[in-house]
Amino acid sequence: SKTKQNLEQLSSEKDQYQAELDLAHTEIQAFGDMQKQLSILQTQTKIYISNIKQRNTSISKAKETINNLLDKSNQIHDLEIELGSAADAIEQSNAPSPEQQNRTLKIQELDSEVNHIKRTNSQLLEEMMELRKKVDFLRDNDGTTACPLCGQPLDDDGCQHLAEKYESEGLEKGSTYRMNETSIQKLVLASDNIKKDVDQEETEQINLRKEARVRYEYLVGLAEEAKASQKALPDLISALENDEQSLKTTTDELTDTTEQIVSLEESITQFSSIKNRQNKIMDILRTLSDQQNIANQKLGAVQNTLVKYAVLEEGLEEKERLFAKESHDKGIYDQLSTAFGKAGVQALIIEQAIPQLEEYANDLLGRITDYRMGLKIETQRESRSGGNPRETLDINISDELGNRSYETYSGGEAFRINFALRIALSRLLAYRSGAPLPTLFIDEGFGTQDSSGLQKLVEAIQTIQADFEKILVITHIDEMKEAFPTRIEVTKTSNGSTFQVV
Repeated sequence: SKTKQNLEQLSSEKDQYQAELDLAHTEIQAFGDMQKQLSILQTQTKIYISNIKQRNTSISKAKETINNLLDKSNQIHDLEIELGSAADAIEQSNAPSPEQQNRTLKIQELDSEVNHIKRTNSQLLEEMMELRKKVDFLRDNDGTTACPLCGQPLDDDGCQHLAEKYESEGLEKGSTYRMNETSIQKLVLASDNIKKDVDQEETEQINLRKEARVRYEYLVGLAEEAKASQKALPDLISALENDEQSLKTTTDELTDTTEQIVSLEESITQFSSIKNRQNKIMDILRTLSDQQNIANQKLGAVQNTLVKYAVLEEGLEEKERLFAKESHDKGIYDQLSTAFGKAGVQALIIEQAIPQLEEYANDLLGRITDYRMGLKIETQRESRSGGNPRETLDINISDELGNRSYETYSGGEAFRINFALRIALSRLLAYRSGAPLPTLFIDEGFGTQDSSGLQKLVEAIQTIQADFEKILVITHIDEMKEAFPTRIEVTKTSNGSTFQVV
């Protein structure tokens, strides 16, 4: 009975301290909620600060953009004046200059004079031919030649005298003919020189027209850009005002949050004293619990001894029944473990997939190596002890030199082997799932290939593109880049990396 009284006193003291502990737990939980709220507010403060920085950056860029647009907009009047001047320059460049007109008239005069002299020389040539016939006729006189003036017969002296006269006239006309030919050459040379000047001036005028047209089109582009800038200003100014208003709102929210954080931090400073009080109460409770446990042990020792044999007797029958059931379950579990182990269903699945995987891999490896290389996948290996074969997964590779270890192949050959196996696995997965895989990533490794190897890899990738919704090839090699129609080019700069779709 003394032990029972002691137990009752210990239980009363324990209940009193438990009430104090519950109160301390409640206070600690309240402080825990404050700490969670403080953490949320601190996170929110970081978000506000980040937003304020972003807003300031956005506002700064917007102001810079607006100033640039204002500068362009203010240039509209000056650009319109320059456009008028450029249009006048184009019109002036299209009109012939007085010098061009004078040169054209001069060329026409020279050509007319040349034509006149040519006609004169043509007439002189006919007259000289006629005189030559007369001279030849007089030189061949046989006494029957008549005077061309009086019709009387001419003797040899008369024929000779008349022939000399005709020869003299012919020489005079020949001299005139040659002088005319010299004049024609000089006139043609002068005309050609003027034409060269005209051609040069026309070339210069064409260049001036081109320059004037380029200048005009450039000014038109500037004017359109300035007008577009003027049109875009209201929207940008409105967006700037919205950003500034949003910045003010975020700043006010940051101020409110900061004040809440200060208040919570002041309240949380009391947490350590409550935590110490809780620890002391818990130590007292543990002591009381230990004392209560000892008393309970003494009180229950006898009671336990009395019921022990009864409980053991009842438990023995139950344990025998459980042992029989668990032995039966163990046999079932052993069978399942064997079925789902390496030598069970897994081995069967692998053996069914190996031929198709081997076929896919050899097809692709053959195409990218001119059918010089092949591989064979073996799932069993002879045991060293001479017993039953053990399960394995070996990949044997062969080429024109025979079977060799994977490690003896070069980096380029090893890449092609790995590439063929990985693509074969992907195609097998796509076939087993009944739908194409979403995406295939091929990351680098092409640097080990020569030009022929790269071309075969590209052809292999193009061959399997129907098995995937999308194939992404990551490379720094220009020859590989040019092999695909769509590219995402990533450029690293001092401000970070950028990309563009080509």
